[in-house]
Amino acid sequence: MGCLPHRFAGGAASVALAWAVRHQINGGARLGTIGPMVMQVARLPSDARRVLSRMGGIFSGSAPDLQSTERFGTDAGFKFNYAPGSRPDMGYLLLNRYDGDKAHSVSELWDLGSQEKVWTWGFSEVDALWRSSSLKTRFKFEVDAQSRRFRGIHVLVNERGEVITHANSPLIVADVCSRLRFFNQDTVYHHSLERDIEGGYWAPVHLEPKTVDVGGEFFTDDGLKRVSADGDALLKRSIVQIFLDNGLAAFVYGSGMHQEDDPIHLNDIQPVTEDGRFWAKGDLFLSLRHQSMVVLYRPSTNKVLWFKQGPWVHQHDVNILNDHQISVFNNNAYRTGLTQNVVRGVNELMVYDFDTDTVTSPWIKGFLSLDLRTITEGRGERVVGEVFVEETNYGRAVQFDASGNVTWEYINRAADGRTYMLNWSRMVPRALGDQVRSVVAEAKCDRPG
Repeated sequence: MGCLPHRFAGGAASVALAWAVRHQINGGARLGTIGPMVMQVARLPSDARRVLSRMGGIFSGSAPDLQSTERFGTDAGFKFNYAPGSRPDMGYLLLNRYDGDKAHSVSELWDLGSQEKVWTWGFSEVDALWRSSSLKTRFKFEVDAQSRRFRGIHVLVNERGEVITHANSPLIVADVCSRLRFFNQDTVYHHSLERDIEGGYWAPVHLEPKTVDVGGEFFTDDGLKRVSADGDALLKRSIVQIFLDNGLAAFVYGSGMHQEDDPIHLNDIQPVTEDGRFWAKGDLFLSLRHQSMVVLYRPSTNKVLWFKQGPWVHQHDVNILNDHQISVFNNNAYRTGLTQNVVRGVNELMVYDFDTDTVTSPWIKGFLSLDLRTITEGRGERVVGEVFVEETNYGRAVQFDASGNVTWEYINRAADGRTYMLNWSRMVPRALGDQVRSVVAEAKCDRPG
């Protein structure tokens, strides 16, 4: 009984802090000059987690949060189940990964036909670039000598042998010799990066300050942005505002938010490059993770043409299969706690048919046999009649057929025996890969990537 007053005092303090935070977030002024101090106290737990994680990287010489849970025994690197040159239908793979030996991220162009690495781009010198950025943002990107923590997400290679990427940061570009510069630094880019039909790029962005009347200080106003081939901003729109303009406000304002500060979580923008029966060239498919929703959107008219919630859960990576079907990489990840997600069963590559309004899972046997179950992130697309999947969380990339027969597999294991995360690898068509190959063959670099 003697402890009761202390427990009561602790509970009362927690309630008071919770009230103060909510009051400040909602724009209240009663706290006066101590309001900002209250917000700093509220941030302490998450800030402490970031600091401890960062300290672990400093002391170990690597980035512990980029290490993967061990699932694959001692398997390492590529394993091809066909002879070099025997599959002329195979294109290239841009393998985006954290290199545990070099302790920084790299992108490697692999010819899957000849089974050889063509070129490597390295991101070992992002620190000076970050320090030179003029961008002011509440979203933390690595500006404090942390190349070993940098993840070049969804790196994209162009015909000049340049690679473009971001790390929840401004867009950066590395030339064929891995010399870095900013491509666009007027906002924070995140998740996917795709080319459009005119040579520009589409990517999700964070809009600051927020442009819509929802949420508080920590609210993430996710938007889509198009930049030109030279990196100039061409179009920027808020997803919530698109919802409002199309009569879909209930998905944000009329229901419980998945996370109070992140109800949308745009993770993929897939540009439509050819007319189909249900879409037109220039349209966009959008994947909204925290809505478990895929949207077909027409930027030219600001119209949502179609949307569907589920059966996918926390999905990524929408791709167009033909003039009436799309594929969706279903993480099948269910939230079981405040921050905990678990995959129920395995991931899937699902197919939605606009003709029949049906969803199928034609490669489920392969997913089950390979036990593919990345909780977050992940890529999946159909290639040459088979399926390419990146199991991002666990550092595995694999191509297989509907029965689960593996064509090739890659495990991102370092010399220390640990596996490390992948960074959204992508298939590269044969024509583009050959063009890049000819460019890098002529490159005269002072040092390798």
